[in-house]
Amino acid sequence: MGLASKPLFSVPKHLVGQWGIEFMRLYPQASILVATDADFEKDNRKRFVARIAAGDWDAVIVSETQLAKIPLPPELEARYIEEEKIRIEDAIDQARMSDDAAKRLTVKQLEGRRKRLETRLEKTRKHDQDDMLDFTDLGIDRIFVDEAHHYKNLFTETKMRNVAGLQAGDSQRASDMLYKTRWINERTGYKGVVFATGTAVSNSMTEVYNMQRYLQPQTLALAGLNGFDAWASMFARKTTSLELKPEGSGFQVKTRFSSFTNLPELITMFASVCDVKTAADIALPGIPEARRENVALEPSPEQVRMVAELGRRADAIRSGSVDPASDNMLVVTNDGRKLALDQRLVIPDLPDGDWSKTSAAAQKIWGIWRDSEPARGVQIVFCDLSTPKPEGFNVYDDLRGKLVDMGIPAGEIAYVHDAKTEKAKARLFEAARSGEVRVLMGSTQKLGEGTNVQTRLVALHHLDCPWRPSDLEQREGRILRQGNRNKEVGIYRYVTKGTFDSYMYQTVEHKQRFIGQVFGGSGAASRSADDIELSCDESVTLGADEAERRRYADLILSSAGDERGFTTCLSARASSLRYRLRQIMKPAAKRSGALLIGFAAFFLILGCVHIAFAYGGGTGEELIFGGQDTSLYTVSDGSCTDPEGLKDYVASLELMELTEEYDFDLDGVRHRVIVFDAPGDQGKQISVDFYDNIVEFRPLFIKLDHWAEYYCLPAGTDWELLDSFFEP
Repeated sequence: MGLASKPLFSVPKHLVGQWGIEFMRLYPQASILVATDADFEKDNRKRFVARIAAGDWDAVIVSETQLAKIPLPPELEARYIEEEKIRIEDAIDQARMSDDAAKRLTVKQLEGRRKRLETRLEKTRKHDQDDMLDFTDLGIDRIFVDEAHHYKNLFTETKMRNVAGLQAGDSQRASDMLYKTRWINERTGYKGVVFATGTAVSNSMTEVYNMQRYLQPQTLALAGLNGFDAWASMFARKTTSLELKPEGSGFQVKTRFSSFTNLPELITMFASVCDVKTAADIALPGIPEARRENVALEPSPEQVRMVAELGRRADAIRSGSVDPASDNMLVVTNDGRKLALDQRLVIPDLPDGDWSKTSAAAQKIWGIWRDSEPARGVQIVFCDLSTPKPEGFNVYDDLRGKLVDMGIPAGEIAYVHDAKTEKAKARLFEAARSGEVRVLMGSTQKLGEGTNVQTRLVALHHLDCPWRPSDLEQREGRILRQGNRNKEVGIYRYVTKGTFDSYMYQTVEHKQRFIGQVFGGSGAASRSADDIELSCDESVTLGADEAERRRYADLILSSAGDERGFTTCLSARASSLRYRLRQIMKPAAKRSGALLIGFAAFFLILGCVHIAFAYGGGTGEELIFGGQDTSLYTVSDGSCTDPEGLKDYVASLELMELTEEYDFDLDGVRHRVIVFDAPGDQGKQISVDFYDNIVEFRPLFIKLDHWAEYYCLPAGTDWELLDSFFEP
C-alpha cells in the first residue's frame, strides 16, 4: 500500500517473540527484524541499531525498554526540552499573576518541573552515544506502540489543587515516547503514529488528554486547548462526594474528576484518531459465560482491632500531630491492604482461621479441582500484594500448603514467579494449557496481559483488588477468552468485611465509571454524563458495613432537589457523633424521617466519625467577608507574611452552611485561628477557625456567648497552603 517503508513496532518485553511469530504467520514473505535480549547488550547494541538502519525491513520489532535505549539526537532532544521549559516558565508567570488562592503551591510544583527539565537538558548535552546511530538515522517512518497505556504518565501542567486523579509527576519513559512520536509526526504530517491498547484510560481521566497529546497535538492546538486546565474546563467536571477513608474505618469528603461534559465534541475529536471496539461491538464467538461470586468473609477480632487502630493513625496524620517520616497515609494504606488480605502480613505471629482468605480460597479451589478432574480443569489465582519469598510469611506459600494438605499434588500447583526466563514461562504456560499444572498462581503484572493459558481454565480467583480497572480486565481476560473449552467459568472475589477491600473496589468503580462514559459508546447522545450511580460495585456493598453506609450517604448527596442540596462533612470523633445522634432522635426531630435515623444509626455502629448535615452555602467572600472588598480587611496576626494571599484563599473557599448548632468535640484536632480587622468602627474583628473539613466563623463584636456559624469545607483545608502564609 506504500503507507510506510520501514515501520517499527514497540511491544512489551514478554511479547516480542510472540509478535515475531504472529507477524510471520500472517505475512510469511515479509522481511522482519526481531530484537533479542542479547542484541541490546552493550557490546552488541551498536551493531543491531546499524542493522535496523541498513536493512530494508517490512517490520522492526523491539521491546519498550530496547526502544528507550535508542536515543534521539542530543540537539533534537534539547530543542524539545527547551520548548517544554519555555511553556513551564510561561505557566509560572501566569500562576504568579493569578488570583487563585493556591498559586503558591502551583508555582512550587511548576518550578520543580522546570528544575527537572534543566537537569535532563544538562545530561542530554553531555550524553555520550558511543558513536551509535540515533533514532532519526534509522529510516523509521511509522511507529506502532502496543499496550500504549504504559506511556500514560506524562507531566500535567495545572493550577488545580486537592483534586484526586491528577498526574503530579511524570516518567522518563513517557517523555521519551512523547519526543519520539513528536519527531515521527513532524516527519509524516501527523500520520506516522499508531497506538494500540485495550485500556486507553486505565487510572485517571488525565490519560484521555495525554493520549491526545501523543496522537493529535495539532488538533488540540487548533482548538485552543494548549494545556490541561483549558482541556478540563471544556470536557471535565469535578464533583465532591462522600467516600470511604483509605484505612477503611470511616468516611471523607473527596473532590475528584468523575464525569465528562461536552461529550459529543470530545468523542468527535478523539474519534478522529481513535477507533474504539468494545467486547459488545466485536461479539467474539467462543467466549465463555462468567458466573461471578463474591465471597464475603467476617473479619477476625484482631482485624477489627487493627482496622480501628488504622483509623486512629490516619486521624493523627490528618491532624498534623505525627511526623510524616514516622507515619503517613502511604504507610497506613499499605498496612490496610495487607490487613484486608491476611492479618499475618501485618503481624506474622497472629493466628490463622476460617476467616482468612487463603482458607476460604483453598476450600473453593479444592472443590473445583475435584469436580473438574475428568477434564483436567485449570484454575488461576491472582494476588498482587504478597508474592513468594524465601523467608517469612506470604500468601502464596500459605495457600499452596493448604491445598497440598487437602490432597492436591504439589506438582499440579505452580507460581509464575518461578519461571525466570521467557522459555521457562512458555513451558509453564504449555503445562497449564495441557492440564499438567492445574492451579496457576501469579500477580497481574506477571500473569496478566499477553498470557494465553485459557484452554482448560474453569475458575479465576481474585485474592486482592488491584488499583486500576484495566488490571481487573486484564486478569479476567485470561479466562474470558477465545480458545477456552469451557462454556461457563467461575470468577470469585474474596472480600474481608470492614477492611480496605471496600475502599479498593469503590476506587476502581469510580475510575471505571468515567472510562465507560467515553469508551462505552453510550455517552454521545447527551451533553454530559453525570456521576449518578448511588451504590458501588456489588463487592463493596456485600463486603462491609461501611459500603452500605456510603450508599445511604450517596443517596442524600445526590437525591435532594436544586433548592436544598444536602451534603455531609465528617471528622473522627465518636463522642460528637453520639451527641449529634441524640439531637437527631429527639421527638421534635422525628420529622427528619426514617431514612435519616437509619442513616445515623449506621454511623453509630461505626462509632468513629462525626456527621453533620449541610445545605445552601456560598464562597468565603460572601459568607466570611459579607461580599465586601477583601482589601478593606486586615490580618491582625503579625506573623502573616502574605496577607493578600491569605485573604484571597479565604475568599475563594466553597462553603456549605450547617443546619443547626453543633457540639464539636475537637480536642487534639489540628486547627488554626485567624483574626481579621473588619472595616468600620475601631476594634471590629472577625475570627475564622480552620479544621480539616470545618470552618468556624465568629464575629467577635457580637456580644453573645458562644455565638458562631459553622460551615462544611467539602474540599478540605489546604494546610500546606494555609501554613505558607505565616512565618514558620
